[in-house]
Amino acid sequence: MCTCAVIARDKTMRTPTNCYLLNLAISDLMITVFVPIELYIIWVPDYYPLGEEGCRIHFLLWDLLSNCSVLTILAFTIERYLVISKPFLRQRLLLTSRISKILTLTWVVSCIFSFPSVYSIYFIERKQNVYCVFTVSERDKVFYIAIELLVFFFFPMTVIFVLFIMIVHKLKTTEPKSRANPAISHHNRNKAVKMLG
Repeated sequence: MCTCAVIARDKTMRTPTNCYLLNLAISDLMITVFVPIELYIIWVPDYYPLGEEGCRIHFLLWDLLSNCSVLTILAFTIERYLVISKPFLRQRLLLTSRISKILTLTWVVSCIFSFPSVYSIYFIERKQNVYCVFTVSERDKVFYIAIELLVFFFFPMTVIFVLFIMIVHKLKTTEPKSRANPAISHHNRNKAVKMLG
């Protein structure tokens, strides 16, 4: 909430980095709305309180927001890589429209991958028990798991890991522009590498 408030109130804080942080803060704040529901489901597993529409919306938004957070972190990492490794390329790209297009794309892709799960959500009422469950066939289960793992875990994690290694390599091998005090420059570079780690 503080991140959102600071960026919304102070126009000087609306940098590309902070736009990604704002998007991440918004999706994370929306996820926190579902935490009490998740806790309730753990403590009272035999009675889902939100009805059939709530059941579908709950699963859809939980998936959508989680995926959006992952893609935002991926986009943020790519932006950091461009800042450090390709500063001139980044300067040539139009910042404001590019960032808003990237953030829109993260929401659209997250929505596209989350929406099919709505058809696998079932609301079941049996006597005094009410359940909201996600059920797919064995064949579809493999497909869902593979897609989710590849698109929203292995691919982002691999790209982020490789970009971090490239950023560290760039920081370690770049000669400082100012030769006034090489010890301070070396110290600052090591600090940046440690922070990245």
